[in-house]
Amino acid sequence: MAAKRYKLTQDVIDSWFTQGGEFKFHVGYDKDNGKTICAPGLCPLITIADTDVVQTTNVTAQSYLTLFRIPQGMSRNGVTPPVGPVWIDVTAIIPVANIDLDPYFPT
Repeated sequence: MAAKRYKLTQDVIDSWFTQGGEFKFHVGYDKDNGKTICAPGLCPLITIADTDVVQTTNVTAQSYLTLFRIPQGMSRNGVTPPVGPVWIDVTAIIPVANIDLDPYFPT
């Protein structure tokens, strides 16, 4: 599978969910070509700069990034997190990534 690149939406970058210029997240992946799917909660915590572009060739991880949403049941000082996607696919417009996520997905 070809690598796809993603970056955080501006709404997420501007929110309290991104702190000190960093964003922390988990992403699920397909470990054994469909035999074992690892849920995001079981994956390592990944920390990136909020302006980083991440990439992965893992189809399941690409799906998790595309579908990732911040739970709306929480708030900080009465402010809820952004609604909608956290990541946008920038594969067609940004040719290089800062972070390769594939090392996080052992085979």
